[in-house]
Amino acid sequence: MSLNHGWELRSLEMPAEVGDGAVPRWEASASSDMAPSNVAGALTSFVGRSDDLAALDHAIRGGARLVTVVGPGGSGKTRLVVEYLGRHREELSMRRPGGMWMAELTEARSVDGICAVVAPTLGIPLAKSKTSREQVELIERALVARDPTLLVLDNFEQVLEHAEATVGRWHRGAAGALLIVTSRSPLGLDGETVIPIDSLSLPDVGGSPDSSDAVRLFVDRARAARHGYEPTRSDLVSIAAIVRRLDGMPLAIELAASRMRVLGAAQIEQHLSRRFELLCSSGEADPRQATLRGAIDWSWQLLGPAERSALSQCSVFRGGFDLDAAQNVLDLSDHHGAPWILDVLQSLVERSLVRTYEPAGMPGMLRYRLYESVRDYAAERLDETGRTSHAEE
Repeated sequence: MSLNHGWELRSLEMPAEVGDGAVPRWEASASSDMAPSNVAGALTSFVGRSDDLAALDHAIRGGARLVTVVGPGGSGKTRLVVEYLGRHREELSMRRPGGMWMAELTEARSVDGICAVVAPTLGIPLAKSKTSREQVELIERALVARDPTLLVLDNFEQVLEHAEATVGRWHRGAAGALLIVTSRSPLGLDGETVIPIDSLSLPDVGGSPDSSDAVRLFVDRARAARHGYEPTRSDLVSIAAIVRRLDGMPLAIELAASRMRVLGAAQIEQHLSRRFELLCSSGEADPRQATLRGAIDWSWQLLGPAERSALSQCSVFRGGFDLDAAQNVLDLSDHHGAPWILDVLQSLVERSLVRTYEPAGMPGMLRYRLYESVRDYAAERLDETGRTSHAEE
């Protein structure tokens, strides 16, 4: 079974080459009331996220011009944005006649790389002789010159250090542009509105096992994998346990459901102890979406040495922990400058790898928790460092 985001980008023909520095302008087709766009319709059903869709809509209607949808890898950030664009296509076409464009930035690593994706998405030819600054300025002038435009910058987390030089510049200079960004971390820019998304709703322990979005998503994708599938009551109990152990993360749930072609729900539940082998798909080209390990690998690669060390050591906590426990257990003395534990924890929270929550009966206090899949991954990394015994003391 091939997994996908539930959306696709339409290929666009570049306009004819224009004079150096000129700004081409897209126009909507005279035969259509819809603004031009390279975002095709969804390929899969959309489950849940009504509150997140409402939050995104509220921000945009409230006048936000830079909105960043932030969440862990595999939480469905891109799918949420595409769903929003689809549901509001007609209204957005009237308010954004310059079009709705999505630029996929997974391969970008620099300002030049960002511009190399954004420019052709908007139909802007870039001369190779231009400097990075000139390329950013050309895109800014194009956004200013055309009708109000919506631009989605998808998967920005690996180029955060270039956010000010690109997104910040376009946000300040092109008042008519609406910029929507998906990222595992906020951009940290002035005027940015952050929409955090997390797990799908989970079934209550002891409650009806089919009363949650996470279970609904599993069943929907299981039906796609196995024609005619209808879950039994016993299946629903197993599915509820599966989605809880997967923290309600859409990618992990979809990967698990794809195994319904060859396994029953109870068997999948039994094999979750080998989740990184179980949760994979051979049909997805992007390794970040093809396997659960690939999704977490991507986040791990973006961490600095101290952050990696802290995250791996956090895996010894079974359940939540507080700052005092972290300071007593985590040892970052091998790292230059011995960063403060609180600063490192905050970085991991902002990178959507550690969660915060307010425990019952302790108002004003925050504790920390790792997603179960992240904890298992981090435990593997801790074993590699040989520091397991120290962290567990």
